Amino acid sequence: RNGSKKDSGNIEMKHYDVIVIGSGINSLSSAALLGKVGKNVLVLEARNNIGGMASTIEFSPGYKCNIINDTIKWINPKLFKDLNIKSQDLQLIKPEITHIALGKNNEHIFFHRDNRKTANSIKNLSEKDANNWEDFTLYIKKLTEFLERLYQNTPPKLPGISIQEAFSMRNMLGPVFKHGTRGIVDLLRVAPMMMPEMMDEWFESDLLRGTLSSIGVHHSSLGPFAASTGYNFLHQHLYSNGVIHNNNFIKGGTLEFAILLQKIAKSYNVDFKTNTKVKSIKLNNNFCRGVTLENGDEINSNFVVSGLDPKNTFINLIGSQNLNPNFRTQIRNIKYRGSITRIHFALKSIPKIKNIPLENMNSIFSLCPNIEYLERASDNMKYGQ
Repeated sequence: RNGSKKDSGNIEMKHYDVIVIGSGINSLSSAALLGKVGKNVLVLEARNNIGGMASTIEFSPGYKCNIINDTIKWINPKLFKDLNIKSQDLQLIKPEITHIALGKNNEHIFFHRDNRKTANSIKNLSEKDANNWEDFTLYIKKLTEFLERLYQNTPPKLPGISIQEAFSMRNMLGPVFKHGTRGIVDLLRVAPMMMPEMMDEWFESDLLRGTLSSIGVHHSSLGPFAASTGYNFLHQHLYSNGVIHNNNFIKGGTLEFAILLQKIAKSYNVDFKTNTKVKSIKLNNNFCRGVTLENGDEINSNFVVSGLDPKNTFINLIGSQNLNPNFRTQIRNIKYRGSITRIHFALKSIPKIKNIPLENMNSIFSLCPNIEYLERASDNMKYGQ
């Protein structure tokens, strides 16, 4: 190591192997994994508390809520394995009813972990859609198995992929042997689709088409008629084992996951500094060599890992003048405006919704009567209305 906790209590005087900017789930995971392999790591967080989008706020006395993410769609099992996270360390709540689509005339769709029960709920709106449900879930499961393996690989350098890089992707052979090359063809066909195209192949019920399309625009500023919303639909269902609208709650709030990761990182001697905003990333011969803080202090490191978005990382912290012109253009072409408004309500009692039993209120609800409804909502956002 280039620094030691005995060298100095002053973080600014130490030299780190890695500086991690931000303390969201991904940043904390990176810090813990790097600390585990013996790297000297510092995590810098601009806010007073860790957590990022997994944070908890008390917006009214006695009323706490998740600031952004109420649920976690999936967690890569490899992270649990590598950090030795046990089920008792993080209590995941997996409700049997994962999602409820509220329909007109109180005809709702209940999405269960048991696909047969979901099909039975859909049957009230369309017997044809109910009969297609199991085949649809198996189809999505097949495609996500390819994505799960693909996500484990370091992206190759295209188009000049080397033999070594090609060999490193041999884990893709598993799903190919299981599903045949047809699975790859289906993945390449579905990924660029817009949601109406995918829905046209499977379902006729407006409510079912609408609520499934909402998954395709989840965490994006796109409407369902945008290309590649089919890919986002698949991405949201990784490690879901074919459960559509898969949702996992964390007991105590999503922040508990961040707290656990911080605890693990600290056990590997990772340092943390909150209320510390990074002004810029230091460069030396086009290599990152640490950060400059807003107060003028400098902290040196061999590498910098950024948990921020590409624009903040490359344009604001590194500086567009330090980027290759072609790369700078690529960064500026990424479209990712904010897409969510959150309103938190403090309620005197649990609401009563017709045809929704009280015991089913611990779910996620959606109002997506049809695909066009979602597209109009996206238009309002797109045009600043």
